[in-house]
Amino acid sequence: MTGVFRIWLEHPPAGTAVQTEANRVPWYANSNPDHQVELHPLIRVGSLDFTGHVKRIRDGAQSFTGNGPDQLTTILNKKLTIQRIQIQGEPHVRIKGTKTGFNHWNLRGRVLAAPDAVVDGTRLRFDVLKGNQVVPKALGLSAVAVAGTIAQTKIQTLASGDIIAFQALIRMHLPTILDQINSTAQEIPLPVEFVLLDLE
Repeated sequence: MTGVFRIWLEHPPAGTAVQTEANRVPWYANSNPDHQVELHPLIRVGSLDFTGHVKRIRDGAQSFTGNGPDQLTTILNKKLTIQRIQIQGEPHVRIKGTKTGFNHWNLRGRVLAAPDAVVDGTRLRFDVLKGNQVVPKALGLSAVAVAGTIAQTKIQTLASGDIIAFQALIRMHLPTILDQINSTAQEIPLPVEFVLLDLE
């Protein structure tokens, strides 16, 4: 299977339970078990290619509307506690935070620079707008478009100053975590990155 690696604290276990890759994954009791790590969207399973399915979410002719600037402010005010640890001699990253939710987004942004290529797609940086104002703390956010998707085709022509409206998933921006982590637990703002589904 191939897909977009995504960590997001959307389905944490109840109470004070800890999820760790150091433990064997239990058998699933339902189709949506407690999880924080997933491949989403899924791009390939064996010879089946789902790249063309990464697009705007619709129910027939009706377009799905995700969360907006007000919910983004809530997300950007959240904190994580991160720490590099050892479990049975193996290095791990500990991430502690509260349930985040807010999976799907419909936002507007001002492009900061031309998109740049990454290994499996294209990255774009932008400021998120509410009306004509920048959403507080939503400066220089990152979004990625998966190679071969509608979103990647559309962002190729963008330049600094362009205004875009986009639909996306959200995930933790792992490079930000890895740049700051050390053996002492520290609290940081929740770093976010969007995975583009479509834009206009």
